[in-house]
Amino acid sequence: MLTRKMKVTKFDAVQYLDSEKMMTAYLEAAMEDQNPDVFLAALADVAKARGIAQLAKDTGLGRERLRHQENKRVSRLRAS
Repeated sequence: MLTRKMKVTKFDAVQYLDSEKMMTAYLEAAMEDQNPDVFLAALADVAKARGIAQLAKDTGLGRERLRHQENKRVSRLRAS
């Protein structure tokens, strides 16, 4: 029997929060949940997305490029 390995990546909502409209919709959806931790997590995601967007604007680099650099840095820290 053949077994296939499936590559799974961690979902990060920040990658999709690329406009004020998306951020607002995301926070509104999170507020509908009874668990207040869901809203707090969404708020942290929005804050992170805004930080990345501002950094991209300040440096002239794209969001994806910045995320790639961040992921490489985290991988190096984990390997240490």
